[in-house]
Amino acid sequence: MYGPFGINSRTSIHLIDDEKKNIIEQKTLSITVRPTDLRNGILYYETGEVTNQYADGSLPELNGGNQVIAPLPDTIEEILELL
Repeated sequence: MYGPFGINSRTSIHLIDDEKKNIIEQKTLSITVRPTDLRNGILYYETGEVTNQYADGSLPELNGGNQVIAPLPDTIEEILELL
């Protein structure tokens, strides 16, 4: 797990096959989550889609503000399908 990072406190979770190998030396399954709506108990994940809402080089853009997010599913099985 890497994070939290940036204004959005994003955290990336990577599933790997071999913990003895460097993460960049192997295929990984990854998801990046944001604690966007914790008051309502909802975590969001970055879908991989990108918008142009914020200008290149702006603070929101540099902190992932153009990443499209959606509510993280409730079950492990649904989350694994996203990977």
